[in-house]
Amino acid sequence: MTELLERERRVHSEFGLQPAPDQSGRPWYGQEDVIAVATTAGVVFLKHYFESKQDTTQELAPDTGRNGGARESVARYATFVAGFIDEQLPWVSSNMITLASTTGVLACNRAASKEDIADWERFGWTLAEVGFSLLDGVDGEHSRIREAKGQTRSDRSKILGALLDVGCDKTQEINTFLSQAKIAFQKRQYAGTAVCLIAGVTTPFPAWARSYAEIQGVYVPEEGKSLLQKAGTRVWRGVCGSVGKGLPAPAQAVTGTVVAIANTATTRSRLKIANNAKRLNVAESPNTNVEQDAPETSMEQRIARPKYELLKVIVAGGAIATAMTAKKMIQKAKN
Repeated sequence: MTELLERERRVHSEFGLQPAPDQSGRPWYGQEDVIAVATTAGVVFLKHYFESKQDTTQELAPDTGRNGGARESVARYATFVAGFIDEQLPWVSSNMITLASTTGVLACNRAASKEDIADWERFGWTLAEVGFSLLDGVDGEHSRIREAKGQTRSDRSKILGALLDVGCDKTQEINTFLSQAKIAFQKRQYAGTAVCLIAGVTTPFPAWARSYAEIQGVYVPEEGKSLLQKAGTRVWRGVCGSVGKGLPAPAQAVTGTVVAIANTATTRSRLKIANNAKRLNVAESPNTNVEQDAPETSMEQRIARPKYELLKVIVAGGAIATAMTAKKMIQKAKN
């Protein structure tokens, strides 16, 4: 027993992991991890509570605005890079950019979550992952530049491109938080592992709720006024995922807690808007099927239904992937 514990201690010391069990056999449960989760959750809920008291309009509201402030802040970068690709690499399509960025993010996540790498190597892979994530924000602007030059695409091609973008975005996000959970598990941060798994399984929920609102003919802004609704957006989830992978423990516990709570709060707000709009439409036209009666007057409305169906599949797939990851961790912990 002593020999096994000593070997495990040497391995943990070599790779910069958390301390192994001591010679008495008492396991290290990551007390700092539990404190980080509890403290973060408490701060987030208190801030949300005081925001709700000070501003009764913090809930998301129907709006024609599509993107949040964080996404708009990188618009200049996206325009520059998209223009460069269009001029210098005319053979590159928007879908190729989407696939390249997704492949890069998944590869970096896999490399960063390996057990036998040092913290500085993990930080380097995280920086590379940030670069690929930024590239992912270029595909839409690239497509608009091509259309402005008269390179129009068929409606079917536009719909398939939008679905590819949604599928790749959610795959990246789910994979990022599952990788973060693996890192936390390697560091024996079990509470951090749990909240990162929850963040991973809830990541596609806000997009699914938004698409549900869209098929009711209601468009909601990407972010609301509260902290939780800002943290529950695509951009801020990406930031939290990168921070959680690149920084030492208990960063995984903090970012995982914020994202898990934010995903739930944002999903709730978006579903509330969709259901209120649905009840309003039914009250005005009780014998009318809202979904069938809504005219398809824009490409966004035509994409709404297939995007909603795709996101349902992604939600199920994310749950399965999370369950499989958790099962492997449990088996490894027992062994």
